[in-house]
Amino acid sequence: MNSTERIGIVLARTGSTRLKDKNMLKIGGKTLTEIAVEAGIGAGLNMILSSNSEKILEHITQNDVTKYLRSQKNSDALATSESAVLETIDQLQIADSCEIILLQPTSPMRSSATVKRFLSEWDSIRVSGCFDSAFSATLETSESWVRVDSNYVRLSSLIYPNEQFTRSQDRPPTYKENGAIYLTRASNIRNGERFICGNKYIFLCNKIESIDIDTTEDFEFAVALNEF
Repeated sequence: MNSTERIGIVLARTGSTRLKDKNMLKIGGKTLTEIAVEAGIGAGLNMILSSNSEKILEHITQNDVTKYLRSQKNSDALATSESAVLETIDQLQIADSCEIILLQPTSPMRSSATVKRFLSEWDSIRVSGCFDSAFSATLETSESWVRVDSNYVRLSSLIYPNEQFTRSQDRPPTYKENGAIYLTRASNIRNGERFICGNKYIFLCNKIESIDIDTTEDFEFAVALNEF
């Protein structure tokens, strides 16, 4: 795969603590890992599945998916996505110029159509050479609050201390990173950068595409939506 210009990577480890065996949970008869892999394949990506589990690797049956058995060091709860991707692309000799698209299993409502839309937007703007990375997010129009010392304050008052936004339509929009899609170049990962680095492009997803599975409640909500 070292001559590939663009690849998709799914990281699916064992050992999740908040939701046991999260990456092997099923929605609509398919595991979260299967859904992520198929979203990439459906968008025309060459896919890599990287895992510390033979069971997770073996349950993906598509012949055109490259499987990599990752070390436990880069698969435990303290390992970052960047360290897991770095090991994977180094061992598979992925070229520095290759674009890496990370599709997390925890975003099961992100479809191949979502990924196609993302790639279409990215291809239309990357020719300018202005962007180093891209990530998916949800547009937030409601005010956010944060705890400062013993009190709660509006986030906008911290970001814009000299401004007064009395109407929501006057407030600058905020964007919530949703974990569905990330893009960077292999060289950025090898240089120690995070996935979101340099000049960033934000790809907007709707609320359903942005559902992230972190708790039992999240999973049950996604199942209910799928059955609706």
